[in-house]
Amino acid sequence: MRTSSGRDKAYEHLRRLLLGDAALAGTFINEQEVASELGISRTPVREALLLLSAENLVQLVPNRGALVPPLTPELISNILEVRTVLETWAVREAVARGIAKKTAAAMRQCLDEQRRLIDGGTFPEFIAADRDFHTQLIRAMGNPVLEQLYESVRARHVVIGVSALERSSHRREDVLTEHAAIVDALEEGDLGRVEKAVAHHLDATRSMLVI
Repeated sequence: MRTSSGRDKAYEHLRRLLLGDAALAGTFINEQEVASELGISRTPVREALLLLSAENLVQLVPNRGALVPPLTPELISNILEVRTVLETWAVREAVARGIAKKTAAAMRQCLDEQRRLIDGGTFPEFIAADRDFHTQLIRAMGNPVLEQLYESVRARHVVIGVSALERSSHRREDVLTEHAAIVDALEEGDLGRVEKAVAHHLDATRSMLVI
């Protein structure tokens, strides 16, 4: 059995923390505190922070350490704009290639998982299922370059999603309704309707976080 390295332990701990607590945005990670908490040296913590910086979850600031980047309105808008472009293109391709129903079936499984988490799941668990819902649409295109591009905003997708859930006690129920509208329209191959459903869903998240 493979034993987790100190770097892996620090990476998993910090990533879980960063994705689950939107309040950390704008703060610095204390390497020594993390090392002491995990019972490891600072070196594997630094190595873990390098990995997290590649996911844009922290920014390495010379002589200061690892900053958890703030979720500014501009950043949120930019990320959601990129997602709108990619996901709208993906639904058009799914309909054009005749794979809309197959894609919708995979997305519905993720939607069912979100329904299961509505009562007992944590915000990060719910958003992880949300992320998988949208990733199924991108993955169906069979384009590794597109998947890599989408993956580059995937972690921040989770942080934005958790922030939106924290703003409203009803947001999870709204997400389920919005996701169901996307899946239903995609199953029917109604391109105009599914494009509107995707745009409405992402605009709803934007309106909650960008004032």
